[in-house]
Amino acid sequence: DGRLDGWCNDNLKWLRETYGERNLVSAVLHMDEKTPHIHATIVPIVTGERRKARKEEQNGKKKYRKKNTQDVRLCADDVMVRHRLKHYQDTYAQAMSKYGLQRGIDGSLAKHISTMQYYKELVEQQDSLQENIETLLGLEEEAQKKLKQVKGEINTQKMKSAAVNATTAIADGVSSLLGGSKVKRLEAENEGLKQDIANLQRQVQAEQREQTKMENRHNSEINKIDRSYQQKIAGYDNRLKQIDTYFPIVTELLPIAEQCREVGFTEELTRRIVSLQPVGFKGRLYSKEHKERFRTEHSTATVERNPQENGKFRLCIDRMPILEWFRMKFQELKEKLSVSNTSKEENKPKRGLRL
Repeated sequence: DGRLDGWCNDNLKWLRETYGERNLVSAVLHMDEKTPHIHATIVPIVTGERRKARKEEQNGKKKYRKKNTQDVRLCADDVMVRHRLKHYQDTYAQAMSKYGLQRGIDGSLAKHISTMQYYKELVEQQDSLQENIETLLGLEEEAQKKLKQVKGEINTQKMKSAAVNATTAIADGVSSLLGGSKVKRLEAENEGLKQDIANLQRQVQAEQREQTKMENRHNSEINKIDRSYQQKIAGYDNRLKQIDTYFPIVTELLPIAEQCREVGFTEELTRRIVSLQPVGFKGRLYSKEHKERFRTEHSTATVERNPQENGKFRLCIDRMPILEWFRMKFQELKEKLSVSNTSKEENKPKRGLRL
């Protein structure tokens, strides 16, 4: 009736007065159903002493230092207690009375039924109405048969009189049955049920069409991403083929780079080593074979052609293949430990016999 704006403003006024203007976070008008409605979000900020603390004090329990009763705090319990919920319904009904909205029955035990149960009852009611209509049509057919029987049994004069009376009675009876308010009401309810079912079917079909559109959009996005991915993969493959064709040495040096990282060279030193430059360094290198780190104060790392494998490279330390260099370092460590143990044995005090 053109009062939607006023209704919205009165709702906002009631929300602010009931929960506090600063506690109202949002209020959104929804028009997606038959009845306009508002989704409101509030924050349950309250002031005053906690009910639990006040109750414990009344019961004589140990008292603790009280907090300021005027401090604000979050407490859904104070907002959603039973007497407050009843108060909300009462005050909201008063605020909305000018729009013809009425409060529900106070203390009603009525319960909502599910949507599935509602439509099930509609279908059952439609079947019952259809049966009533079929019964009335059967009564009409039976009345027509009785009329024919009367015409065949009585004489012309009586037949005319009886026919007039029977026709009048039958017409009145049929008119009462088929034209009466009860049948019209049943037929109207039946048409209403058919319309509800048709609307539900259209709604389901619309949702199915929307779901199909959404699936098509998702599939389109997936196909688009897949095509982009395949294009990138093809580009990478083409680039690798070009590298293999024009720079075959890169492929041969990749295992050397991995080996440099495994033994402990940094990214910078690895980059310089695989660029075929002699690189001086000091520090520790790790040997997977001996599970040991071997230290060097000054060594040179180089990449050289492997004479045992044509077209291959090998990593060398001080002109020695790195595996041989590790074995040499391991042997030096063993000899050093052996000399150290021998020295310790010679320096031990010898024990002799005492008389």
